[in-house]
Amino acid sequence: MTKEISIKKPFFIWSCILHVSILLALILSVSLSGSSAPSSSAPSENIIHATVINSQALAQYQKAVEQQQEAKQLIKQQAIQKIQEVLKAEQAAKAEEAAKQAAEIAKAQAVEKAAADAAAKAVAKAAEKAAAQKAAALKQSIQKQLKSSMEKQLSKEPVSNTKPSTVKASTAKPSTAAKSSSTSSAVANPNSGLMDKYKSMIIQAISEQWVVPQNLPKNIACILSVRVAPGGTVIQVTVEKSSGNPVLDNSAIAAVNKASPLPVPTDANLFDAFRTLKLTVKPDGSLLES
Repeated sequence: MTKEISIKKPFFIWSCILHVSILLALILSVSLSGSSAPSSSAPSENIIHATVINSQALAQYQKAVEQQQEAKQLIKQQAIQKIQEVLKAEQAAKAEEAAKQAAEIAKAQAVEKAAADAAAKAVAKAAEKAAAQKAAALKQSIQKQLKSSMEKQLSKEPVSNTKPSTVKASTAKPSTAAKSSSTSSAVANPNSGLMDKYKSMIIQAISEQWVVPQNLPKNIACILSVRVAPGGTVIQVTVEKSSGNPVLDNSAIAAVNKASPLPVPTDANLFDAFRTLKLTVKPDGSLLES
């Protein structure tokens, strides 16, 4: 018995040692796990904190990006608006410049028109003045001619009256016939010359207004009948005999109308011979009183 106890005693000791070792190992592992627990919780908190920080930074970054995009969009819109305003201003300036130029052109045209009207009035006034002077000169010339003819007629009457008294041998009747014949011839000659002078002036006035057509046959002629009112105003021009060429006929009619009023006598007795005139017109520019 004692031998069995002595044999089992070392195993018991080793068993105790093993149990103590296991217990120590357990205690050591518990202590190590307890001491390592706080160190294992710190990284998780750091990770959570870092995650929170990263989320906030990401949100701020996204917000900053959005703000930057909004700012860019706003700048772009402002730039577009500014460009549109500049374009509108340029268009308004161009429209104003165009309106200004149009106003200047209209003003220049008005000035030119006024100058042209003034020039036309001046020319018309000068022509009217020249025509009045010409008519006055013609009237004076006619009056002088009438006065001269009347003076000649009066100066010849005493000579014709003295002739019968000097011829005593002749009878009364022949002396009366001689007196009447001499007096009629003395009166007829001045009137005839005066009539011819008026006819020449009328032909001259019409010739000055006549644009003679070119390249017409030389052997044609037309006869015009011209009715004239007192004062020389042409009442009517008709073709009494056509030349067969309307160009010649119409040009002659136009010349007569343009020459109105014609230089006719103011004396009613002399004017009666000019109430109806007959003119022969030829392509060479000649006007002959028929």
